[in-house]
Amino acid sequence: MFNRKDLMVICASAIAAGFSLSIHAFSGGGMSFSSLDADGDNKVSQQEFINNAPMPKSRRESIFNKLDINNDGYLSQQEVNDRPERESWGNR
Repeated sequence: MFNRKDLMVICASAIAAGFSLSIHAFSGGGMSFSSLDADGDNKVSQQEFINNAPMPKSRRESIFNKLDINNDGYLSQQEVNDRPERESWGNR
């Protein structure tokens, strides 16, 4: 059985781990092409990106537009792979 102190340590560790995963996802680490391409057609529509991108919803449309280099309304594997690694995906 856990005592109160043990439970507090466990909760604090879980919160810290969740925060770390969120930062990783927002920094682009959690954004793989396959996780964005919901229907498996080898391209990511704006709607798929808005539904699946690991970043604040308020930023998804503008980030999609930055990534869609050829302005065809879809992201290719290359466009996702070539994204700036240190681009801020966070709360701006």
